[in-house]
Amino acid sequence: MHFARWAALSLATAGAAIPARARADEPPPVPVRIVDRPLTLPAGVLRGDLVGGHLAVGPVNAVYATLSGGYGLTRDLELDATVLPVPLAPAFQYGSPAVSATYRFLDGRSLELGGTLGATWIAPVTAAYQEVTLTPAVPALVHLGSIRIDAAIAVPVTLGGPSAQVGLSVPLSVTFELSGPAYLGATTGFGVQTFAFFSSAYSPVGAFVGDAFPLGCRALLDVRAAVDLPEVIMPALHGGLVTNDYEVDLLATIYWEARPDRCAARPPPK
Repeated sequence: MHFARWAALSLATAGAAIPARARADEPPPVPVRIVDRPLTLPAGVLRGDLVGGHLAVGPVNAVYATLSGGYGLTRDLELDATVLPVPLAPAFQYGSPAVSATYRFLDGRSLELGGTLGATWIAPVTAAYQEVTLTPAVPALVHLGSIRIDAAIAVPVTLGGPSAQVGLSVPLSVTFELSGPAYLGATTGFGVQTFAFFSSAYSPVGAFVGDAFPLGCRALLDVRAAVDLPEVIMPALHGGLVTNDYEVDLLATIYWEARPDRCAARPPPK
């Protein structure tokens, strides 16, 4: 209940601070309805993400901010980077930057499939060595009218430590369209931190709510609030349930058309 009130207040405040919605004849760089957005960014479209959040793991409480973004190199190839991952508390430091590329090889009306390769540099905090995690993945997107389903199979491989560690991540997200471009959704999935210890298997559970604000043909602002229990189901610990670890964050995403001459050629919104 407290989260719902906080999320509604955050979205209302953000909505009051931006201009009114664009005219219907000014389609934004990505579809206003989140259920219509593709797996990869359209060609020439930039995306910027600013996240602020709070993470509680046992007795440790952390506050962080992250700046990341992406660019549609072609309609099927997207490049992404996390350039400023900054833990603010309990200690201010530079976090773990990441880069990735996603290629969409299936662009169906109801199903989209792609391939992703990502690399994350893990900043050493307590270890004397540096690590890099390479993550090949196969993301999938299913369009079902007013419902959007995002899923993926990822195999993170961490190198640079005493030995290579291989894990598994299978995230699942279901998004439901509400009135207008507003939406809400739920997240879950399955993962194994490392196959060296299969007892590290876990399942997350989360929920989110958001809204979109078109700002003419060159920009669209998306605001989202989310709460997650990152390892709520972990069979090896606490009888299988971990309910004292949680994460709450607020995300603002801006989509920007890099070439204004493409506005006239873009089809009108659905």
